[in-house]
Amino acid sequence: PKPCKSEIQLVLSEILEVTIRVLGARTNNASVRKNSAIVWQRLIQCFSLDNMVLTMKQTVTPQFLTILIQHALTPDDLFDISQMMNQSCVKFKGEAPLDKLLLPFLQKCHELTPHQHNGQNMARHFVAEQLEVKKLVYIVIHHIVQNDAGTK
Repeated sequence: PKPCKSEIQLVLSEILEVTIRVLGARTNNASVRKNSAIVWQRLIQCFSLDNMVLTMKQTVTPQFLTILIQHALTPDDLFDISQMMNQSCVKFKGEAPLDKLLLPFLQKCHELTPHQHNGQNMARHFVAEQLEVKKLVYIVIHHIVQNDAGTK
């Protein structure tokens, strides 16, 4: 995509700030979590000026991901978070701000993954959900390694 002009990037950064505030205030609302992730995913592509990319890297992305990880309630939330982490790896390469976010993400994935109880077999839909969450984890780790995002 073509880079946006600096005036437009300023407006977009204000949109992100408002989105973070709304997300922080309405963390239990699945629609707010989902739409906030979508806003971040769309707007990150528009930033091209060094100072805007730096702000996204150092402030906005960690704030978004921290809130989303802490308040994830479903595998769908984990999918959105994994997409954001993957996109961070691609956009920021070796400077992706994931060093302090990967462990909480992995812990949340473990927490939201269905587990067997007392050796009983799980229902097929739980097994499918478990495999989907594991797949997300592997894809995030793959993106980190592929883009040298865990080296700095």
